[in-house]
Amino acid sequence: SKRYTRGKASSRTIRLPSIVHTTAGIMVIRKNCSTTRTLASVASNQLKWLEDVLAKADKKKHIFVFLHHPLYTEHRKGRHWGDCLDKFPEDRDRLQALFVKAGVDVVFAGHEHFYQRKTVGGIEHVITGGAGAPLYVADEDGGFHHFVQVTVDGDLVSAEVIDRDGLQKKAPLLAP
Repeated sequence: SKRYTRGKASSRTIRLPSIVHTTAGIMVIRKNCSTTRTLASVASNQLKWLEDVLAKADKKKHIFVFLHHPLYTEHRKGRHWGDCLDKFPEDRDRLQALFVKAGVDVVFAGHEHFYQRKTVGGIEHVITGGAGAPLYVADEDGGFHHFVQVTVDGDLVSAEVIDRDGLQKKAPLLAP
């Protein structure tokens, strides 16, 4: 992982982790969303870090990115549509293009308190925000407590959405 210090207005240090496994590269981006462009987009130092890490991971068979705020959420489904990168489509599209170029397999996010799966540009985007906070959509719309279990075994990747009773709730995310 690498340390970056946020802009001059803040002395906070943010640790940006990345894990490079023998067959998978895993990147975690910490970003904050707000109604201002500065906070809603990924900071330039984080974007540079991500570009560098993704460039090094291009030989990996599988690449996963984790964000707190999703790039894509459904209008009128969650409570956060309109206050994240969907509000700044140029910034969101720049990240998505980077993910496509790098061959990212799946982008995992939270923030919205439900499960959602959407394919954009050949990349699976998964919102997995059902780990325990109050849910605000119906069960059939993804409003159930859950976690996503990802298994990487060489060339094979599988992911299952597991509910709090230990049952597979949705169809597998990635076919083995």
